[in-house]
Formats: sequence, structure tokens, C-alpha cells
Amino acid sequence: MIMNESRIKLLMISGSFPPIKDGVGDYCSCLCREMAVQGKLDIDIVTSSQAVDPSIPGLTVHPVVNSWSWSGLSRTLMAFHQVKPDIVHIQYPSITYKRHLMPNLLPLFLRLAGAERIIITLHGFGLYTWLGKLRLSLPSAFSHGIITVSQHIKLSAGQFWRGPLGFLKARLEETVFTGSSIEACPVVTAGRKVELKNKWGVKPHHLAVSYFGFINDGKGFDDLLRALRICLDQDLPCHLVCLSDFIPDEDSYHLKIKQLFDSLGLGGQVTFTGYLCPQEVAEALASCDYSVLPFNYGASTKRSSLLAALACGCPVITTNDDSLPPFFENGRNIVLVPPRDPLRLAEAMMHLGKDKTLLQGIGAGVKTLAGYFSWDKIADKHYKIYQKHLKTGLK
Repeated sequence: MIMNESRIKLLMISGSFPPIKDGVGDYCSCLCREMAVQGKLDIDIVTSSQAVDPSIPGLTVHPVVNSWSWSGLSRTLMAFHQVKPDIVHIQYPSITYKRHLMPNLLPLFLRLAGAERIIITLHGFGLYTWLGKLRLSLPSAFSHGIITVSQHIKLSAGQFWRGPLGFLKARLEETVFTGSSIEACPVVTAGRKVELKNKWGVKPHHLAVSYFGFINDGKGFDDLLRALRICLDQDLPCHLVCLSDFIPDEDSYHLKIKQLFDSLGLGGQVTFTGYLCPQEVAEALASCDYSVLPFNYGASTKRSSLLAALACGCPVITTNDDSLPPFFENGRNIVLVPPRDPLRLAEAMMHLGKDKTLLQGIGAGVKTLAGYFSWDKIADKHYKIYQKHLKTGLK
């Protein structure tokens, strides 16, 4: 291989890409757009046929894979031979991969097809079953470098890859954080904030508390409802604004949440906005007083809803995890509480809601915290990883 000193040809493979609703697809889109802006790469993206083919300078999107089963292998390899990339970079997992084995063995087939440098990114690992971790070990075994988007994922993978799988630990790159797929609004006027709060049913002089993200098992939404009930009983004037779809007639977990919602008597104190476009989410987050994200297993740097709130300058209450980087400072730029503890969550909500000085301080700290997750830094770290592997390949 003769390395191009000025530009690198990159083939990005992701089962998800907008408009498919999947955080990994949003991540891939944001990363590739930023790398294209920096102008150091020629980027082709292979993705599912459900994705659109946007006209983005520096990007060529190939929405050619109808299914990520064995039938999709030939289309993926065809795109590889067409592009002839210096680096292949694959994103794991994706909702479109489902439980097909082909994506897990794709690095092996790409190697057999002539790929000389394959990088993968792991967006999850620690919370998976033993079988799920083993499945993600397959693409790791046939790659040259493994990027993780949080320290928790890196530590979990390193602990799992012991004994016969110990050689995989050497392939772990430094953790490269993800960023927010939601861009902050330039300005949301006071009048617009009042207009939105009226639309949501928030009474005058009441706190607008936001929740953003999917409502599913593991997000701690049931704890948030219990904490809200405690806050209301303690005379904290607040209204929960859920920037989420809520479909109890179609989703069994949502039905359980509705039953809990009814049993707690929260009618009139909670608004579900339904799906919002990114611009609407940004405006909503900027209009709320603070956001509550009580993940059952603790927050991490891969949580897209957390990163969106930070990017939009919204103070956040979330749950603690030992793997959070030290620049998350409780009481200075974020409020951290133990997972699965509605009482402690309610205490934090009341404290932040009643202490305006603390609320302003957290809001100011959020701006600095968001800087650690800027896409220009993330793209630059990826470029340096690509360069390192290409130089290694020349030896």
C-alpha cells in the first residue's frame, strides 16, 4: 500500500444512517459530516437501503444493503471493491443488523477480499449478555483497531477479553467520545420559551423539567415518575415535559408506564410531545429549566440524550457511574444521584429547582462540559487513528 499523504480514502460501514431512527446512525452521520468538513478524507458510506442518499460535499452514500443477512454480503463487498479504500471503518451494533451473524463476520470477509486496515467502533458492550459480548468479539478478532465511545465499554471489553481472548485488548484504542446529534439553537427568546411552556401546559411560575430520549426499560423513567410525585407532594411547582414518543397501545413497556402514571395521579403534570425533529428538540431543551435522565445503570459518555442536553446548555440531573470521566463534577457542571433511587432523585430535583444560584452555576458549567464532546475534536482523533494504522501498515 502507498499511503496518500494528503487524503485518505475511507469506507464507513453502518447498518443505520438517517432517516433510520437509531443513535448509531446519527453518530455516523455527524462524524462523517465533520470529517468531510475537515477535508482530509474521501469518504464513502455503505448503509441500509432504507437510508437516503443525501447530497453532502465530501460524502458518497451507498444505501445498497437490503438486509444484513448473508444476502447483503455481496453488495457490501461490491461496494468495497468499487471504492478501493485505504481504511474500512465499521460501526457496531445497529438495529438493522438484528441478530444476523453476517455483520459480526464482515471484517473476516473484508480481509479475504483484500482489506488491509479495518477499524471498528463499539457503541455497547458492558450491559450485553455473555453471548452478546461473544458476538461482538468476532468482529474485534478480525479488525486491526477497536474504538470505544465510553470508558465503561472499554473497561468491560478489556475484562471480558482475558485468557484466550487476551490478544484483543492490545487492539483497543483510546476512548473517543461521541457527540450530540442535536445542535444547539442560536437563540431562544424569552417570549418563545413562554409560548412553548404554554403549549405544553406548564403553569406560570412552574418549573419545566424535561426528559429526552426513548422510553424503555433501562432509562429509569418509572423512577422519574415516582420522583415527580414526591416533588409535587412536597409542593415543588413543576411539570414534566417528555420529548418522546409515548404509544401505550402499541408498546407493552409504555402500557406499564401508563398504568404507573395513572396510579400516581400525575394527570395534568406530564406532557408527551411525541417525536420532534432535531431543531425542535434543541429549542425544547433550551426552553426547559433543567433535564432529568435517571439511567438505571448510570450515565455514560455514549448517552445521546445526555449529550444533547449538554450541547443545548440545559442543566442535567442524571445517575452516577464510576466510569464517568473526572471532568463530570457533581454540583459544578452536573448533578449526580445514585441509580434506582427515586427519593434521592426527588431530593436533587427539589434542591436544583429551589436554589436558583445552583441552577445558574450548573447551567454555566454545562457549556464547558459540552466542549469535551465537540465533533471537530472527535473527527480529529479519528483521523489520527487512521494515520497511525496506515503508517503501521507501511512497515
